[in-house]
Amino acid sequence: TPPEPGDPITATQQEGFARFTVAMMAHFAGRGVIWELWNEPNDGASWVNASGARHANSTQYAALLNAVGQAVRGDPRTKDEVLVGPTTSGVDVAFIASVGATGALSWLDGISVHSYRKGGPESVLLDYFGLREELRRFPGAPAALLSGEWGWAACRFPNGSATGCRSGGGAGEAVSEHEQASRLARQFLIND
Repeated sequence: TPPEPGDPITATQQEGFARFTVAMMAHFAGRGVIWELWNEPNDGASWVNASGARHANSTQYAALLNAVGQAVRGDPRTKDEVLVGPTTSGVDVAFIASVGATGALSWLDGISVHSYRKGGPESVLLDYFGLREELRRFPGAPAALLSGEWGWAACRFPNGSATGCRSGGGAGEAVSEHEQASRLARQFLIND
């Protein structure tokens, strides 16, 4: 049967996505890849509700993670591959805790976040501490935290905005290339 169109929110879609994930992971197995399940499922554009509106939905994400986790960990070719998530936009403790409450985090080897922010790298520390504290509530949740994406724009649009700037990304704060280098070194130390 042909796959259902749209986001993987039905059981059939999730099973198909899980099969695809296992096939892809098996093809590249043993190459040291760190697999992210879904990019920024909390951003409000990842899932579609019954009326067709896009929204963030931790329940749908957790169901997908359960389907993929069971398939990946149940296949001898992929059971030892590294799987991380939820890979949230920002350090979204509430979204991650919602997924944790379902038990789905136990499939993961690490919790990945995209820590974009204004200000320097040190400003993430309280978010990381809060996330670690929250994760302690969920048996089986991984202890490893990964910074999957994070940086600052080095350019500005004519209107002064750095948001969406293609040569740097970030949270709207453009910085010089010298400051980029300084923040990158500090970011590595903070993430370590």
